[in-house]
Amino acid sequence: METTGIRVVMSLGSNSGDRGGNIRDAIRWLHSVMTDIISSEIYETPPVGHSKGNYMNAVVIGKIQEDVASLEKRCKEYETANGRDAKARSEGKVPIDIDIVVIGGRIVREKDYNSNFFKIGFSELIK
Repeated sequence: METTGIRVVMSLGSNSGDRGGNIRDAIRWLHSVMTDIISSEIYETPPVGHSKGNYMNAVVIGKIQEDVASLEKRCKEYETANGRDAKARSEGKVPIDIDIVVIGGRIVREKDYNSNFFKIGFSELIK
């Protein structure tokens, strides 16, 4: 049964540690904060803007009942709790990155929306 709420599309990426496992764990966590979730397969892409290692990525679509700012805050807290701290940033390591790209049909991260790392997973979900 589909629930009401704001539909969001998120981009997930990881370039360090168990990259695929980091993405799978984040998707499982998102199931606790969103409803009606669908996710793309996990896939690998080259880095954009640096050379610190390939990324594993996925795109997730779901609905939220809370405000977007609260979701964004929870995602950043999840990233920090899972190793995305100042040291990792200085080394170019991304254990997990979760970004909201589309909110209620409105693109909010144009650069990500037009990037290959997002388009691959998003196109899989909107077939």
